[in-house]
Amino acid sequence: MSHPAAKAGRVLLGILSLFAAWALGGYVGDLICPQSGIVGGRESLAAKAGSSVAIVIASLVLGRYVLRSFRVALLCLGSTELLVLLIIMGFSGLGMLALSDIRFNVWWLYAVTWNVVLAFLLGAGLGVLWFRRAANNVPEATAG
Repeated sequence: MSHPAAKAGRVLLGILSLFAAWALGGYVGDLICPQSGIVGGRESLAAKAGSSVAIVIASLVLGRYVLRSFRVALLCLGSTELLVLLIIMGFSGLGMLALSDIRFNVWWLYAVTWNVVLAFLLGAGLGVLWFRRAANNVPEATAG
């Protein structure tokens, strides 16, 4: 069983990696196809596709080498979504006091991150399966 501080460090590394992959993938997607249409608020289709590909790759590597369990991967995703919700609330200036504020902020969270959630679940799931398969296929020590 791993130490809680090590788990927290792995989750924080996952959060930072997800933000970096999202930003880099969106930038590269916009460079490749700069005149694509707008989807889900203010993000271009090319940026959304680029960030999705980058998130799948990053979460595959994170699931294999850093997170190593689906429970820790879900904790990383939930923490990232909570951080993004706090950022959205900071930009919108709306707290969670009224039902309309909650609806507005959650709609923006969905519009910005639906592709990230799907891409992360796909990549992290495959990465964790890859880790488990590699852990089960350790060669047996032979008596020499």
